[in-house]
Formats: sequence, C-alpha cells, structure tokens
Amino acid sequence: DADSSGMHEICLTAFHDWTGKKLSDLALEDELIIFIRRKGNTLIPYGDTVLSAGDLLYVISKPSSEE
Repeated sequence: DADSSGMHEICLTAFHDWTGKKLSDLALEDELIIFIRRKGNTLIPYGDTVLSAGDLLYVISKPSSEE
C-alpha cells in the first residue's frame, strides 16, 4: 500500500508481468523504481537491470491529483 509519500513495495513472483524484463522495457509513466532488494542485497536499478522472481521493488508513485 502507498503511504503519504506515494512510496510502496512490489514483490515479484515468477508469474508477474515484469519478471524477466529489463526496466527499460517497462512502460512506467507515473512510477519510479528507486531500489530493489534481491536475496538480501540492495540494488540501484538501471535501464538494463533485469527483474527476477523474488525481487522486492521500492516504488515511488506520482501523487494523484484528487481535488
């Protein structure tokens, strides 16, 4: 769940649409993956980073304009 800062976590399963894809291949318009936890290590993601099952993605989302 997103908190007030718009940050949330996504845990990739083997069946997630993003598993096995490069970050540069994802159509992320209002989200930014700021880091990845993989097997106890913290990774700074780049466009050529390939996402794996079990990755925990830390994502910031653009706040929605609710008025």
